[in-house]
Amino acid sequence: MHPDAVRRHLYSKICITFPTISVPVSFSNHAKVSGDFGLDVTLSSGEWVVDVVIQQVRAIDLGTAATLLLTAIGTAISVALLAVPFIGLLLALAVGIITAAFGIAEVTGLLASVVNVFLAGLRFEFTATPRPLPPSRPPARSTRPWTSRWRASQPRFRPATRTNWS
Repeated sequence: MHPDAVRRHLYSKICITFPTISVPVSFSNHAKVSGDFGLDVTLSSGEWVVDVVIQQVRAIDLGTAATLLLTAIGTAISVALLAVPFIGLLLALAVGIITAAFGIAEVTGLLASVVNVFLAGLRFEFTATPRPLPPSRPPARSTRPWTSRWRASQPRFRPATRTNWS
C-alpha cells in the first residue's frame, strides 16, 4: 500500500453536522435573591485588593411565570435534541432531567440550597488600589528634645576647599 493511502486509512475523520436549535423568547419578570456577602481586604504585591465574597445564598424566588417558562424552554429543547443522530436521545434525557429538577427545586424552595453549593465562597474583585509609599525622609522635628539640641550644637558640614600643597 502507498504511504498516503495508509495515512488516510488510519486517520479518517467522521463529521456529523448537528442541527441548529434556536428558541427566541422575550419575557419580562422579576427575580428575588437574598444572600450573605462579605468583604475580604488583602495587601498583595503592594496593592490593596478588596474582594466581595458570597458567603451564603439564602433564598431565590423566580416567580411562577418564570419557572413555567424555563420548564417550557427545557421541554422544547429536549424535543429538538431528539433529532440529533447517535446521542440525541441521551442529550434529550439529560436536558429533561435537569429541567425537571430545576422546576421541582424552585417550587419546593430548595433552589437556593442547590445554587448555594456552587456559589458559596465565590469571590469577585471589587477594587485594587496601590499602597501609598512610606515617606522618603524622617520628620523634621524630633520627638525627643535632647536630640534636637545635640544636632544644633554640632557644626554644619562644609565642603573642603581646594588647597595647593606644592
